[in-house]
Amino acid sequence: TYFSAGEASQAEGYCQDAIEQNPDPVTLARSYRQLGMVNYGRRNYEGAIENFARCEELGSTEIQCYYLRGLAHYYLARPGNGNCELAWQYLNRSAELVQSLPGSEGIQDDITLGLNLTIQTCPQFSGQVVATIAPTDIPPTPIGFGN
Repeated sequence: TYFSAGEASQAEGYCQDAIEQNPDPVTLARSYRQLGMVNYGRRNYEGAIENFARCEELGSTEIQCYYLRGLAHYYLARPGNGNCELAWQYLNRSAELVQSLPGSEGIQDDITLGLNLTIQTCPQFSGQVVATIAPTDIPPTPIGFGN
């Protein structure tokens, strides 16, 4: 709630409390995801990566733990530091995961943008092509409808 209201400091404190007080892996993963989102929003990409990694280690498949981690690696990418490869890896993994999420067009757009930026920025990925999902055809009108 605090994160949604733009109160990152409050949100961070509550996330830390939740992590310290709740041993349930599902709730713990959500707390790490939310803390990662707070870090990401504050441009603390190293902290975001660390928290998203914990989210993944706890078995979460929440898309933010993957695509925002990929974008954070992209923002930290410098020649030879390994972040280009990690950005590419996590953005591609999230591109696979997001396909099964209804209403995730905005996230898909962010993932595609991140992949394209990685191609433009990281020489080892120049020439790569970002796969796009072909739109499905609209089925024909059933017989008897529209008459």
